Amino acid sequence: MDSIDNMKIRIINLLWLILPLLLTGCPKSLMVKESGESVSCIQAYQADADHFVAIASGANLEMAKTNARRDIAQQISSTISSRMDRKRKLQGEKFSETTEEHVRSETNAIPIDQHQIDDVCQSGKTYYARASLSKQALISSTKTRLSFHKSEVQRKLKKASGAGLYGRYQIKSSLSENIKHLRTLVVLLEQYAPNENLKPFNSSLQKAERFVADNQEIRIAVGSSEVTDSLLPIIERALSKAQLKYTRNNKNAAALVLLDAKLSKKKLKDHYVAQIKADLFVRSNDDNELLSRVALKEQTSLSTVGYHIATKDALRKLHIHLTQRLSGSREYLLKTLGFDDNAK
Repeated sequence: MDSIDNMKIRIINLLWLILPLLLTGCPKSLMVKESGESVSCIQAYQADADHFVAIASGANLEMAKTNARRDIAQQISSTISSRMDRKRKLQGEKFSETTEEHVRSETNAIPIDQHQIDDVCQSGKTYYARASLSKQALISSTKTRLSFHKSEVQRKLKKASGAGLYGRYQIKSSLSENIKHLRTLVVLLEQYAPNENLKPFNSSLQKAERFVADNQEIRIAVGSSEVTDSLLPIIERALSKAQLKYTRNNKNAAALVLLDAKLSKKKLKDHYVAQIKADLFVRSNDDNELLSRVALKEQTSLSTVGYHIATKDALRKLHIHLTQRLSGSREYLLKTLGFDDNAK
């Protein structure tokens, strides 16, 4: 009986010890769940309505910081998503991006440059970072970027007034980025600073959208010598990856991407030899200026059957080579093809 009473007393004493912790929470650290394990190396913080806060992990410290910054941007993006959806619906089919592309564009446009890294730590092989951004800093950065994109729209539209087809195509492509940023930034101020005067920014946005819509039919034409006509889809995929509109009709085209190839055949003892020498030329249709020349490796094939087999194999080799030359990032493709995406 005494042992039962003693056990009760010990339980009551233990409850008195842990009760303050249950009521106030852990005062020294914030428990973070990662891969099923509790990590307590991030210091506790007091959440408030004036800040965005994110805790993220990574294989190294820089990755953890990057992930924390990204999480803050995604938090903000989620708060304005419904407003952005309404604006997209008003635009109809003018800008046919997927939902994933829209979310990525919005997240990238959110100005989090005034964020702070408040705490970092390591637990085992995993690093953690806590980042924060005040709403006032977000508003300040948003105003600065809005003014920048408004000025850029004015500068580019002024330049477009005297530009040819290729010049307008460059400006159209460049304005698309300004439009994405302006849309997101305007909605940000509507959400977090509803009393701000947004008329000048909305006006610039509308002018930019109108210019892009009016010049939507201006595209990059693609063409080829007859022997390499089957390789045109490779060029079209590269242009699409570089976010450039293309057509096989040279009418109203801003520039021409031409795969110029020469096929030579000869007999070598018992073999039929086919050689294809090809170059990729990119020219502006405004003044026929050579924007880029991509020299391709000469392809040679032999066959004991006939020229058609040797030619087919040489085309196969050129297909592989051209695909490799036009692979890479969007920035690489724009540089390779001679297109200035920023329309200076």
